Order: sequence, then structure tokens, then C-alpha cells
Amino acid sequence: VQRTASSKPSTITEHYRGSEIVDELEIPEKFPKTINDLLLTTHSHVISFAIIFIILGGLTYFSSILKGRVKTFLMIEPMISSCVTFGSIWGIRFISPIFGIIAMVSGILIYVSFYVIVIALLAESIPKK
Repeated sequence: VQRTASSKPSTITEHYRGSEIVDELEIPEKFPKTINDLLLTTHSHVISFAIIFIILGGLTYFSSILKGRVKTFLMIEPMISSCVTFGSIWGIRFISPIFGIIAMVSGILIYVSFYVIVIALLAESIPKK
């Protein structure tokens, strides 16, 4: 999203809803995403995210560094945030621009969880002297 829509909710909204047209003769800079575009984006990302986070969740389950509720949270949260993020994209397009904020927050949670899991797994896999 950073490359195509920046990191602001307004530009994320514009990316999915299209540019606002002020004048009848004005050509929009961005056109609204079609259902096919949204399906393609959702389909490819949800499947790849699911595979990545199922593998990471399985590895996290066997981790001895992460324990208790933190481990459970990190195993479940990326899947929930993935659903919320891609649901928000559909919400941006068809319901309200406010879903742009929800998409940003859930996207941040996905990547924070990802990095915490990967760092914990790497730390555990490094042999101790």
C-alpha cells in the first residue's frame, strides 16, 4: 500500500474509491477499484498470508521463548488482522472511507506481529554458547 497509496487514510481511500470529481469535465486521477480488482487483491493476499501465518503459528506453538497469552495472541492475531484488513478494503470501496483507518491499524498489527514472531524464532534458533 505504501508504494501505491502512501500511508495516509485519505490516499488509501482514494486508491480504492477513486479520485473525487469536482468538475464534470475532469478526468479522475484514480478510478474506483472494480469488484474483479478487489477479488484479485483479496484472493492472492489472503491465501499467501494464510500460508505464511499458519507456518509461523505452528513454529510459534513450539517456541519456548514465547509463553502463555503472548504466544496465543501471536498465533491468532495475524489471521484475525488479515481478515480485518482485507474486509476493510471492501469496506473502503463500498461502505465508508473510515475503513481506511481500520485497514491501517490492522495492517500495522499484522506486521508488528510478524516481526515479533520472526525475531523470537530467530533468537531461539541461534545456538547458545
